[in-house]
Amino acid sequence: MIRKDCKYYPCHNTLESCDLCYCPLYPCNNYNYGKYIDKEKKIWDCSKCTFIHDKKTIKVVKAVLISLMN
Repeated sequence: MIRKDCKYYPCHNTLESCDLCYCPLYPCNNYNYGKYIDKEKKIWDCSKCTFIHDKKTIKVVKAVLISLMN
């Protein structure tokens, strides 16, 4: 679901889902999805990553999070 009423929309140019507007994998340390902009402070820039907005990714992440809560 895309929440166009969100004051931060669009945070990315192309989105499939806004179910998670944060990344539970942050920082993923995968340089295909981002990079450190300050290694000393461990600040990871993933502003161009849309991985967490992929419908298939959301389905898997939600299932894992729900299973961890049970």
